[in-house]
Amino acid sequence: MIDPVLSQSQPVRGMWMWNTASLLNSPEQIGVFRTESERINITDVYVYIAPNWWLTRGSEIGDLTSALHACGLSTATRTISMYPRLRRVSSRAYMIWLRSMRMPIRTRSSMATKADIEPQDTQQHSGRFHNGIAESRLDADQRLSRDTLLRKWVDTLSWASRSVRTNGMQFGAALPFWLHDYEGEALTVPSTPSADRVSVMNLLMPILDEYVVMSYDTDSAIAASRVVQQAAYASQRLQEGQSMPRVLGAVEVGTGVGSGVSYGDTPGKGSKAVVLRDIEVIAQSLRLYPAFRGVAIHHWQAWYELAS
Repeated sequence: MIDPVLSQSQPVRGMWMWNTASLLNSPEQIGVFRTESERINITDVYVYIAPNWWLTRGSEIGDLTSALHACGLSTATRTISMYPRLRRVSSRAYMIWLRSMRMPIRTRSSMATKADIEPQDTQQHSGRFHNGIAESRLDADQRLSRDTLLRKWVDTLSWASRSVRTNGMQFGAALPFWLHDYEGEALTVPSTPSADRVSVMNLLMPILDEYVVMSYDTDSAIAASRVVQQAAYASQRLQEGQSMPRVLGAVEVGTGVGSGVSYGDTPGKGSKAVVLRDIEVIAQSLRLYPAFRGVAIHHWQAWYELAS
């Protein structure tokens, strides 16, 4: 059990921005975002950037990020994170995206890159992760399939971390809340052919500057519980002198995601006031873990459309 120490650092409140195209060359839309971000104390913005935009819309991206940085003293520490939208493990696509970054603003100390690639099976990609099966219940072929997929995922994020940090930026990732508890068991991979298996979460922690847990649940107690293990692990290692990421929780406000998961779909929860109240509850629940730094909101367009 860690010795709780209240962090004195500024709380982080992140915001995903997927509708970046609508803000490019739109002072009015940028103004709306800046006004609202100041009202709700947004500190970090995770800006979606399509791969070809670096070549075709580079100056517009520069203008947008400069405008976001110029939000005034209350948001002077704003972080602009460049964000590819890859929901499935695709190391080739992610590496192409990273190599496409050729912006002068990338040398800003406040610039960062955040990954959002996940390992589980989807409708388009199935049969490799084997959803819903605990690690101990996998047969040999299933275990090899999941191990290969998870190892590829970890290796991709490790490569990205090295590439981004070498260029003077920070590297973060949005991660599933269940890496330490999938069907009651931690996800692990063999570190070498002959070594014991290692927790995937433990492998990812040291390579990240920010670990955003997708703790989506409209019950604030459940959402907070999904961040405890990550915050506790990172906090313990911090106290031992190891380099660990700041840990964030996250809330979903979009529609079509599911009742109980998103505030936008949950009766009685669909308002900004309720979301902000629950964010404070989550933050208070986790405040004694030094590695815990705040909560991110997914995402700006949905937040803008949410009732007050």
